[in-house]
Amino acid sequence: LTWKELMTSKVKNDGKSEGNSKEEMMEIFVEIQSHYTNATAANDVDGLRFYGHLLRFLEGKANSKELSLSSDEKQMMAKHVRFFNSINEKFALDKKANLPGLSFLKRMLTDTIKECSEELPLS
Repeated sequence: LTWKELMTSKVKNDGKSEGNSKEEMMEIFVEIQSHYTNATAANDVDGLRFYGHLLRFLEGKANSKELSLSSDEKQMMAKHVRFFNSINEKFALDKKANLPGLSFLKRMLTDTIKECSEELPLS
């Protein structure tokens, strides 16, 4: 499955992956870097931690001369990015509306960052 397919659906990995082209790896990097830039502009500490980790993960791959992601790595990254974005968006909207329950959403963000770091460790 391509990064775009993984980011727009909740498909399960069927083991059929056409691999990573340089173009797809660049697409993934640019998207993660864009989210990091947005988090910087918004002073979003959770976004900086989350996307900073993913950037360091991709940089680690490049430093080890491995410019590709396994099918599992790509699927895990897409899953975490989708989930983090949905929680972070809800958190921002609820915070702006001064709704209760922000500590629950903050815990979800923290746990997502932790899970992502464990599943996609830095090399």
